[in-house]
Amino acid sequence: MKSLMDKIVSPPQNAFVPGRRISNNILLGQELFHGYNRQHLPPRCALKVDLRKAYDTLDWDFIEAMLHLFGFPDQFIHWIMECISTTAFSVALNGELHGFFLGARGVRQGDPMSPYLFVLAMEVLHLMLVQRIEQTPSF
Repeated sequence: MKSLMDKIVSPPQNAFVPGRRISNNILLGQELFHGYNRQHLPPRCALKVDLRKAYDTLDWDFIEAMLHLFGFPDQFIHWIMECISTTAFSVALNGELHGFFLGARGVRQGDPMSPYLFVLAMEVLHLMLVQRIEQTPSF
């Protein structure tokens, strides 16, 4: 999956894409907002999305549809879905594990696949925003 990221993910997105650095977007953001309130510039729009607990909120059906959208092979999608949907959790009380319960959505923090799945989800958001902008002539 990692080796395909630069072919799938749009140039503005830099996190977890080989050969790109997220620091480029941080610097770009600083440049864009420097003087943002100047009067002689044309109207602008900025969007800040709160991605708190982002991995926890990814719906498994969405992840599966997203992988199909980006053209991943069915067998690969099946493996990914098995990895994220069969995870079991346990609660430790006083150092002892008590019971197990299955996850219902999201991908685990610390799982090596999680950042890549999240970047692909953000690519879907990016594509939807670009599509909306292109459909709105006055935007």
